[in-house]
Amino acid sequence: MLSIIGTIFTFILFICYLPSWSKYRWHTNHTWKYVGVYAYPIKDISRYFLQGLSWSFSLVTLLIFILFITNKIQGFSLINSNQLFNAILLTLGVGFAEELIFRGWLFVEMKNTFGIRKGIIIQAIIFSLAHIRLDVPLVNLLPLLLGLFLFGVLLAFRRILDRGSIWGCIGLHGGMVGLWFIISSGYIQFAPKIPSFIIGGGQDNPNPLGGLISIFILLIILVYQRNTLFGTGRFFV
Repeated sequence: MLSIIGTIFTFILFICYLPSWSKYRWHTNHTWKYVGVYAYPIKDISRYFLQGLSWSFSLVTLLIFILFITNKIQGFSLINSNQLFNAILLTLGVGFAEELIFRGWLFVEMKNTFGIRKGIIIQAIIFSLAHIRLDVPLVNLLPLLLGLFLFGVLLAFRRILDRGSIWGCIGLHGGMVGLWFIISSGYIQFAPKIPSFIIGGGQDNPNPLGGLISIFILLIILVYQRNTLFGTGRFFV
């Protein structure tokens, strides 16, 4: 509980100091436009968010489908209202907080310092390292870091394609977190001893981004979106 309170307090401080940072570092008073939160019609914000949410649903559904047809799933259970409520909070809370930090503030910093292409890579590396888990053995940690790195690149692509808005990133990232929370809460009963290279390492709470299935899916999406991205030349402020 104390760690959660400390995290919330730190995030509030971050929000409070962000306008001063943007004025000093970016020489602008349009902080929330630069980090991709504001300056977009509400219909565009809703569309970007729902598109990101649909991407997360599609990715998780594809992973579950592959696990199902390979007999790695034993059954399904109903979720209760508390689990659904917590999943919604995680979708909105984690999605907004982490995307404001990583694809909002950090991405702008890296883009301004190193350029757009290097900025995409560096912010994804930092995003990956920020999610290191000490309970995961090294043999499982390395693919997890790779999966997180690819996910960080995908989220950066999403922001560029959404004309600088982070709401698509929030929907995609938050949706992945919320959906996997529901799954790991018991909605799906996995077969015992699923290899970590399939579903990711992490003992009783695996991160699917560390599995080879997810890594392969992310690579395919990134190749497709890279061509779309640099074909449009759509870069934000």
